[in-house]
Amino acid sequence: MAEHQFTSRKAGARAVSAVLREKGISPDLIDEALRGTTESEDHRALSLARSRAPRLGGLDPVRAFDRLVGLLVRRGYGHDVARWAARSAMGLDDDG
Repeated sequence: MAEHQFTSRKAGARAVSAVLREKGISPDLIDEALRGTTESEDHRALSLARSRAPRLGGLDPVRAFDRLVGLLVRRGYGHDVARWAARSAMGLDDDG
């Protein structure tokens, strides 16, 4: 279940943890599942952002950025990771 969340949904660790808790999985097994992932949180976030950014091409860049960050946060990524991944996927500089 955790692998599906990480690979197919490209969910962040926080979202995967919440799903597993809702299913009644013990905290020890959740921790083990989160440690067992081979792909970094940043890489998963960037991969998701890159796959979604082209769909937002018709929007104002600020609105597209906000929507992409919102998607990443809803998928369980921290706000800093979400902003970084959205910025990178959209080819924006570090200033905003």
